[in-house]
Amino acid sequence: MLGFLRKKKPPRPFVSAIIAAAGSSARMSGDNKLLLELGGIPVLARAMLAFEACEAIDEIILVAREDLVVEYANLARDAGVSKLTQAVSGGNSRLMSVYRGMAAVNADARFVAVHDGARPCIRPEEIERVCTAAFEASAAVAVAPVTDTVKRAKGASILSTEDRESLVCAQTPQVADRALLYAALERAVASHAPVTDESMALEQMGVRPRAVMLGRDNVKITTREDWLLAGLILDEREGF
Repeated sequence: MLGFLRKKKPPRPFVSAIIAAAGSSARMSGDNKLLLELGGIPVLARAMLAFEACEAIDEIILVAREDLVVEYANLARDAGVSKLTQAVSGGNSRLMSVYRGMAAVNADARFVAVHDGARPCIRPEEIERVCTAAFEASAAVAVAPVTDTVKRAKGASILSTEDRESLVCAQTPQVADRALLYAALERAVASHAPVTDESMALEQMGVRPRAVMLGRDNVKITTREDWLLAGLILDEREGF
């Protein structure tokens, strides 16, 4: 009888995902790391398919090198990435590439998730966890624990040992309120700030993103060793 008094669950905000795939694969000895296969599926396709499968994501924007935009868009189509709405050319830095991607997101988007195309091991449920944290705190970033002892050095001299309990490794996805993220990126672009990820741009504006601890298997493929590690992770997970 009192069912009509229950509060309705608020609608989930529209989330656009920007997949950053405009890098040069400079440390892969001539191979395009995003096209290397893991279990028969290219690295970039695996990253996009995780966002395809995540219910919190409404659309995908792919940012690629100008000469690879069409090839990557075709790759997404062939992999069954139906949420891809645009593929655009990136800039000469991560900052400029994501900034260009922001211009392509749907007008209805309230939040934007940014993910490295070279992180193929992300799970849909992990994406959703970071999105949920961002809905609550305006911004959130996936992180991993630091397990090594971290030293501060100058040249060949060790200066100090850092407290690793207060340190984390930043990963992606990084999710933020669209207007907030756009303002942070625009500020960084205008000031030519050496920004290396979206969280850093937000921090420079006084925002404190919420840290969402993920496992260390959300590896970013930078070297061939990373690709081999990702293969081991996915082989154990999927048995390919």
